[in-house]
Amino acid sequence: MSLEERVRAAVAALLRAAGESQTQLAAALGVSQGQVSRRQSGSSAWSLTDCEAVAAHYGIDVLELLAGPSRDTEGAPLRPRPPGQHPRSHSRRRRRAMTDFDALDALLTTAKRRVALPPIEERRTLREELNLSRTQLAQALGVSPSTVRGWEAGRDPSGEVRKKYAYFLDGVRTRLAAEESEAAEDPADGFARRPGRTRRAQYP
Repeated sequence: MSLEERVRAAVAALLRAAGESQTQLAAALGVSQGQVSRRQSGSSAWSLTDCEAVAAHYGIDVLELLAGPSRDTEGAPLRPRPPGQHPRSHSRRRRRAMTDFDALDALLTTAKRRVALPPIEERRTLREELNLSRTQLAQALGVSPSTVRGWEAGRDPSGEVRKKYAYFLDGVRTRLAAEESEAAEDPADGFARRPGRTRRAQYP
């Protein structure tokens, strides 16, 4: 039995179980009796939207309708939807719930943790360690000097520029750590003997 034949057989079984006529079903679905008749005769097909509306009307799952006649569609008496209730409200609620979960799954799949930045008080210090001006850094990042000033004052960047800014700051920290390590290995280097020159702590 093809899918269309199973649907037609299930609709016929539902009509018998509910004691409804094609005219009553058509009125509930908001279509003409002729449209229901053509779909039941096979001259036109029940669409998925139609199937969802029929399932909602009879209070069953659309998969039960697509599976063909069963004990749910043949044996038990059915209670069609009350007059005035939209025949597709149930299926719309189901689709909306599925869409909500699909959206959440997509969000969880694409969500990424924010790139870590050093504490606010270190950002300016790291830049100035290399004698770089805000203008120089701003040009390299494609932002304005006032934007860099804002980051150093407490505002946090977002998006791709945040990654670039974090890359720059981490690069400064790595370079300074390497220079301090080299100086510490060479006792003759005056840099290693300068007081107060300590290795910077790692930031999260």
